[in-house]
Amino acid sequence: MATNQTQVLPAGPQKLNISQKWAEVYLFQMKRIWKHLPESIRRLAVGQMYGRHLHARVRLHAERKQYFGTFFLRNRAELELMRRILDRKPRNSSLQMAVLACSKGAEVYSVVWTIRAARPDLRLNMRAVDISPGSASIRGQRGLFAQWS
Repeated sequence: MATNQTQVLPAGPQKLNISQKWAEVYLFQMKRIWKHLPESIRRLAVGQMYGRHLHARVRLHAERKQYFGTFFLRNRAELELMRRILDRKPRNSSLQMAVLACSKGAEVYSVVWTIRAARPDLRLNMRAVDISPGSASIRGQRGLFAQWS
């Protein structure tokens, strides 16, 4: 005679952890497939649909947090472009610039250094802001940075 055994799964956080683990496994496999898809397949409608689905899964399950790390001369191509654009400005003219999402200020100092090195004749008015109150700290405003910056 067969017995009818019913297993009761606990509700709440433990059940959530099981679904989270399956979501992680699913996402891992999806990324693996994407990395191995040839570019020719990715460009097809079915490849683009798969890419959109993967992107939606990543956005849904990825841990979102703000990263405050930065360092000097981080985007050298951007700084070089700025230098070339500055060559178009007349001598002894003014330049007003804003840096958004300035973090702790290393990029701002890099931009100012690039401008001053390329065009010391310019009158520079620089503004820098960040949404995070802890980012634009007194240390950054005074130009005090860690050695690894």
